[in-house]
Amino acid sequence: MEIHYLELPKLFDDSVPKDEDENIVQWMMFLQARNKEVFKMLAEKNEKIRKAYNILEVISKDDNARAAYESREAELHDQMTRLKSAKEEGIKETTIKNAKNFLIMGLDIEMVAKGTGLSVEEVQKIKKELN
Repeated sequence: MEIHYLELPKLFDDSVPKDEDENIVQWMMFLQARNKEVFKMLAEKNEKIRKAYNILEVISKDDNARAAYESREAELHDQMTRLKSAKEEGIKETTIKNAKNFLIMGLDIEMVAKGTGLSVEEVQKIKKELN
């Protein structure tokens, strides 16, 4: 989400029309909020702000809660990284398998490279492994 910080002062200018039901206005109000009532009001209106507010409450309570939250977030991030790596590895393995099959079928190296997205050098290496 892109927020223009130069626009924040307009929130408090009564001459500037604003729709408090718009997401961007709600987020700008959230960033400028100075009391719990404003946070709660915005959290009731907007589910994503509610999530942000809940996280803010958890991490601001005490050091142990903050450490637990940060640990959990780090673990989730690590899991996503592992999943992404596994997916990329699976795609690469499938691509190599396809290249081998195309070479066995007799397609030339340039055609296999174009069809699989591998470089000509990678396909040449795969072909050498087949022989």
